[in-house]
Amino acid sequence: MDHVIGGKLKLGRKIGSESFGELYLGVNIQTGEEVAVKLWKLLAKHSSEMVAKIDHPQLGPTEP
Repeated sequence: MDHVIGGKLKLGRKIGSESFGELYLGVNIQTGEEVAVKLWKLLAKHSSEMVAKIDHPQLGPTEP
């Protein structure tokens, strides 16, 4: 089963991890470009509010 994030990125295999999250290989569905996708661990109640405020054209919507 493929995981799609924000309708834009298809998540591939895990390529790394750290204390704040995990790094995956991904593919931009629209362009076919390979990308790195970092999934952050939410460490506190307010972290999700902080992430929701991130506004960047190359990032899809965040999912809790």
